[in-house]
Amino acid sequence: MRGRSVGTVGTSGASVTQPKLLPPCDNQRRVNHTRALPPRVAYAGLFHPIIAVTSRRRLADLDYDVPALTALMEKRGWTTVQLVWRASADTFDVRDPFPVGGVYEDPASGAAAAAFGGYLRELGQTGTIHLRQGDDLGRPGRLTVTTTAADPRVRLSGTAVPTT
Repeated sequence: MRGRSVGTVGTSGASVTQPKLLPPCDNQRRVNHTRALPPRVAYAGLFHPIIAVTSRRRLADLDYDVPALTALMEKRGWTTVQLVWRASADTFDVRDPFPVGGVYEDPASGAAAAAFGGYLRELGQTGTIHLRQGDDLGRPGRLTVTTTAADPRVRLSGTAVPTT
């Protein structure tokens, strides 16, 4: 993999907001979210719903109605929808549908990674995590997110496959 550095970002005030209206229970069961990572809308300059799935296969099987998701995201002011699967204590496989940006999926979203770091910090999970994104698109990106309880910033670095 020939990568390009995404850079280091200090995002001040990354936080998570509990949406007033979560998807109905039937939709939550369909996604198979995990209770350890409850659905929330995370914010680090832009809004990103975080939805955890319980299997890597479910993550790999990403398929969505582009016009319907675009309309929902525009209505709610969301930038991406971050789907995550915890591969280990400090590693997550992630996918970020991005139809409002004109693409099916973002292969390496620093904005969503920063929001995810803020989300984990609010759940009491600080430290360094590794995000594997873009693998299912054939464009692997590797993002590293670091948070501490005492610092409101989210530190982010990584590599992504350049667009040609």
